[in-house]
Amino acid sequence: METSESRKTPRQLLEELGITRPEEIDVEVIAYTCGATTRYADLTGSEATLVGMGDKAIITVREQSSRVRKRFSVGHELGHWIRDRGSVAFSCKESDLDISAIGRARERNANEFASDLLLPAYLFDPIAQGRSLDLETLRDMAERFRTSLTATSIKLVRRGSYPAVLASYKSGRRAWYIRGDSVPPKFAPLESLDRSTGAASADSDQGSEDICADRWFDHEHSRRYEVRESWFRTTSDSVVALIWWEDEQQLLDFEEEEQDYELRRERSSWDPFERF
Repeated sequence: METSESRKTPRQLLEELGITRPEEIDVEVIAYTCGATTRYADLTGSEATLVGMGDKAIITVREQSSRVRKRFSVGHELGHWIRDRGSVAFSCKESDLDISAIGRARERNANEFASDLLLPAYLFDPIAQGRSLDLETLRDMAERFRTSLTATSIKLVRRGSYPAVLASYKSGRRAWYIRGDSVPPKFAPLESLDRSTGAASADSDQGSEDICADRWFDHEHSRRYEVRESWFRTTSDSVVALIWWEDEQQLLDFEEEEQDYELRRERSSWDPFERF
């Protein structure tokens, strides 16, 4: 059954509740206004479940999970309730709630809903504006919005003030990565984690440093440029690295090189006799 809450966007839900600060985002209250009651239990094999009938639903979240995981789980299941109305039940594993994963379309959509609910652009952007993408900023933003470092990093890559790439490595091999809109597709992080990077260090779970760009990108002339690297470990064999350009000269030079290349290609393909 369609209700008045059905198909609303996260921003609409937040604004209707008059939420103007990150601290006011109470996912349980938001879910309740949409007809979904949240409870916590000792779940096995799932991070969260959703059972709905008519215009009422019950969201059950794994009691043992961390605070930030619980909040994201509620947001994720609420995304199913809002966007997938008509389906009777969902049971979501930890991999389904991985905000970075491609996954199935419904799970990806539910993750995006949760991200937009917990890290809404109209609150996130003014706080992130002009701030460097170092660990101090990551930790501060994650604390304010009560979200994980990974979820916060993804939002900063997409909406922050600097061009950036976020990459996750498991056992030294790239698991996934995302680029900010201003970063050309050519700048994909290396598939194997370079041992000289801070992210490869076993001595620290977190850190930030300046590093030569060729430690992250297999691109001509990368050794001439520096990038900034911030990293944090998520498990004993997994690390997430945020690579960003405080000085955008490498990207500007790349854009100029691409334009010169296209111009040369057009000139070489021009036939001076085709107009005769």
